[in-house]
Amino acid sequence: MPRFSALVSLWCAILLITSILRSKYYRNRIYHRINLGCGLNIILLCVLKLWGSAAEPTNNNIWARGTIATCSISGFLHHIAIFIIPQYYCALSLLSYAAFRNKIRLSNFCRIEKWIHIGVYVFPLAAATYLLTLRAFNPTIHGCSLASIPVGCGDETTDDEEEELPCDRGPNNISQLQWLFWGLPSLLFFSIPTVVLFLLCVEVKKNKGTTTKHIALHIAS
Repeated sequence: MPRFSALVSLWCAILLITSILRSKYYRNRIYHRINLGCGLNIILLCVLKLWGSAAEPTNNNIWARGTIATCSISGFLHHIAIFIIPQYYCALSLLSYAAFRNKIRLSNFCRIEKWIHIGVYVFPLAAATYLLTLRAFNPTIHGCSLASIPVGCGDETTDDEEEELPCDRGPNNISQLQWLFWGLPSLLFFSIPTVVLFLLCVEVKKNKGTTTKHIALHIAS
């Protein structure tokens, strides 16, 4: 199922990118260029999803064809892509709200566009690099991600004695790292667009005479 979803997303991302690249009108607009950057990372994420468990070390499961190195690379790239995409959505939602709220065109924000494309890589790249030094990217159910092996090591006690089960590979405080580098960022990056778009809906409702064309003019121009 994850691979089927990845194929569908991959096809949609390719259509999005080709549509933007083939149109001079789209290429000249910040809204579509940000979508272009997002689409490229969606393709990367989909490729990693298709690679999936094949990146895991041989004999880890029937589909495994990789090594510890390929698993680490897969987990590293996955961690980068999975957090770049929602940051692009955050940027789009914030810019759209600011453009509509202040009655200006999105094109007025072109001067900060390069910082958006640079900024979305800062946290994912720094976090993934740090986790890579801890050997924290290891096999999971559907591929390689932030985990330690064996499963349950470090954070759980054994049945016989109140001692932590040591990890063969990866940090012993994996639950803390998963919260700091996975749970908390996910909560933040997915909450911001939700809240901002809700506020945008409130603004639209306040302007009862606003048409769809008027909204698009401010957001996608």
